Amino acid sequence: MKYSKIFRILALAVILSLLVIAIPAVPALAATLTLSPTSGPPSTVVTVTGSGFSPNQDATITFDGNDVDYPVTTSTGTIPTGTTFTIPAGKAAGSYQVGFRYWVGGVGTDVALSPTVTFTVTGTGTGGQAEIALDPDEGSVGAEVEIDGDDFGDSEDIIVEYDGDDITDDVDGEIDTDSRGRFTAYFSIPPSTAGDHTITVTGEDTNLEAEAEFTVEPEITIDPESGTPNSNVTITGTGFGRRAQVIIYFVGGQVLTVDADTDGSFETIYTAMELPSGTYDIDADDEDGNFATVKFKIEIEPRADINQTEGNIDTKITISGIAFKAGGSVKITYDAIEVAAVTADSNGAFSAAFDAPASIGGPHTITVTDGTITKEFTFTMESTPPPIPAPSQPAMGAEIEAKEEAYFDWADAADDSLPVTYTLQIATDRNFPDDSITLEKRRLEVSEYTLTEGEWEKLVPAEETEEKKITYYWRVKAIDGASNESEWSGSGSFAIPRPSGSGVTMPTGIPQWVIYALFGLGAVIIGIIGFWLGRRTAYY
Repeated sequence: MKYSKIFRILALAVILSLLVIAIPAVPALAATLTLSPTSGPPSTVVTVTGSGFSPNQDATITFDGNDVDYPVTTSTGTIPTGTTFTIPAGKAAGSYQVGFRYWVGGVGTDVALSPTVTFTVTGTGTGGQAEIALDPDEGSVGAEVEIDGDDFGDSEDIIVEYDGDDITDDVDGEIDTDSRGRFTAYFSIPPSTAGDHTITVTGEDTNLEAEAEFTVEPEITIDPESGTPNSNVTITGTGFGRRAQVIIYFVGGQVLTVDADTDGSFETIYTAMELPSGTYDIDADDEDGNFATVKFKIEIEPRADINQTEGNIDTKITISGIAFKAGGSVKITYDAIEVAAVTADSNGAFSAAFDAPASIGGPHTITVTDGTITKEFTFTMESTPPPIPAPSQPAMGAEIEAKEEAYFDWADAADDSLPVTYTLQIATDRNFPDDSITLEKRRLEVSEYTLTEGEWEKLVPAEETEEKKITYYWRVKAIDGASNESEWSGSGSFAIPRPSGSGVTMPTGIPQWVIYALFGLGAVIIGIIGFWLGRRTAYY
């Protein structure tokens, strides 16, 4: 009985001693624990901070109840700065508790007073490796590329780099992840040489990093993409070798050599060749074997040319043109009257010749058209009148007694615009007022004229008039084929005497005895009438 009581006292003393040893390991009730970040995909690096723990105690960070190989010594009751752990790879998405396990005498002990916080694992849980995909993953400088990212931290900003250069400010779209660590962004490939270039995306909070390769391909562009022969074209090249010598070819022949810069880019001016309308290749390659080509379209403006813009009738006019409708019919009109028609060749070229038609002096419109393309020219017909004809016959003051002598002649008027015609006027007044003109002949094709029988009889004085003769005046002028008229010539004069005889003109072809018999019969009749009248007068 006595020993039993002593044994119970000793056992109680041992238990109390053990409790005294264990008491220092109990953390204060005010301990706190924080994580940064509080979510992310597997392999996210998490920073742990905390205070209010028991000092001088070894502890291990726990994740989902399991130790993480990061021992922590809380010598001051505060978790040391820079303490981190990594979310285990392959962890499925979900919420997990993070806490501390204290070690007492080499035995890990979960202390009830140690706080725990929640960490949410995001992403697909396929290994915790952040990933990016590019679309496209090859192309020329300036190409727009879509970046799709996955398995980054929850709602964190991203940093985008191209060959180590930060291009985040040039990125469009989403530059932070969603709640599942995903994002989609866009950027344009900056100037760079041909070959592979690295695009790197880093999570700003988790430091998760993913890379992808983009292959830059050489390219040349031209501005403008079409032009006329001898027009200037700007050729721009990108994606060639660093400081490489680039040779440019046109229609298979070398035309230019230019040096690329450190980014494999260049710009130069090229003058288009004299070639027919069509599409041609401009090629460029460098010493590294980088090659690019582009199409250049030569567009010849429809054009027509005329060899003469002024002249006289029958002037040979030639009109040629290019870039009209290939194989089309080209019609040429002069004052809306067709004067020529030709067929354009396969390049739309043509040539046509015609003589300037008879037309008045001054401007005239020549139109060239294939039904779609129309060009106009102005041709000026000469307006110089022909020289004044010089009268020669009849002589001044001559008397013309018979129709056969009524012949007029004058000098020819020389002119380039043929034909030259003449107008002849005969008048009774030397000033030629309209009411004095007795005869006018127009469009005489030769420089002479003989009066017709009827015209002669109109000029001969009537026998019953008192005038012995009538004086006439005549003049002439020339009109060329362009309707240019000379001045009137000086007036000549001639006279036509009254015919001799009794004043009675008998029909020709009647025997003379018949005429005398008629005169006698007339005298008898007159005598009888006189006697009869006398008798009647005496009777009354």
